[in-house]
Amino acid sequence: MAEHLGCTVTELDDMPERIRPTRKMAPPKQEERKIDLTPPAANGNMRRVFAYLCQTRGIDPEVVSAFAHAHLLYESAGKHNAVFVGKDEHGRVKHIHMRGTLTSSGFRQTLGGSEKAYSFHHTGSGRQLYVFEAPIDMLSYISLHPDGWQENSYVALCGVGSMPIQRFLEEAPQLEEVVLCLDNDEAGHKAAMRIARKLLDEWEVEVSAYFPERKDWNEELIAPFPEENLEPVMAM
Repeated sequence: MAEHLGCTVTELDDMPERIRPTRKMAPPKQEERKIDLTPPAANGNMRRVFAYLCQTRGIDPEVVSAFAHAHLLYESAGKHNAVFVGKDEHGRVKHIHMRGTLTSSGFRQTLGGSEKAYSFHHTGSGRQLYVFEAPIDMLSYISLHPDGWQENSYVALCGVGSMPIQRFLEEAPQLEEVVLCLDNDEAGHKAAMRIARKLLDEWEVEVSAYFPERKDWNEELIAPFPEENLEPVMAM
């Protein structure tokens, strides 16, 4: 250090403390400020959302009504987005995902403050949990397979993370099988394999994967002649 500064070691010792080189101390980490989840205000009716989901997306009106009556789906005021609500076991809102209702709109957003583990879902009393990437895929699958759907459990990951599945398995001991119904593309297949390995490593649960013949379950629903009985294309 003395050589670098052009002085002797003795002179270095005599330097005022203020000009001596010192290690920069990293500032203490601040605790992340928790963002409060604020659901958007509801519109006075759901005409836009019903038209978008049922007419444009082909989802069964009875399925849409069931989730609306359970206060898990509504239309926002102002922007008229479809609002998909995730609640905990006590009925408290924990997750909000929104989707634009204009045909040309690709808008989708998960609100800040949402807890990933409580994404849009339905809890039934049966042994199977069906897992989807997006809320519209989940509603599309139920529309394709409506018989006794309330008995099963369903969850939309709003992505491809496994936290909502883990939460379900912790809180719903009746579940014995997880059916991964992700998109039929490279990303969906890779995510299914990754999630399946994690579940099989950590849980005593059956895991299987069902993919639509087309890219996703909504494309399957609105196709001219959807398959009534889809066969599994991958199982673990």
